[in-house]
Amino acid sequence: GSYKSQDEAEASWSAYKAHHPLAGSRSDSIARVDLGAKGIWYRLRIDGFESKDAAAAFCLKLRAAGGACLLAKR
Repeated sequence: GSYKSQDEAEASWSAYKAHHPLAGSRSDSIARVDLGAKGIWYRLRIDGFESKDAAAAFCLKLRAAGGACLLAKR
């Protein structure tokens, strides 16, 4: 997700982990991004996968459990 503040991103991660315990086994990554005229945004991602295949497999499990997941390029 993308958020207008780091605090919002952190709160979203906490809420997501509370609703989807599977995500709690992973770490998060919050990146500050300057989008010019759109302002500063904070991108929240689930992090720490060994490979793209590992990330895709986790995404499938998370979706099967009712979570939202989208693979992102690094």
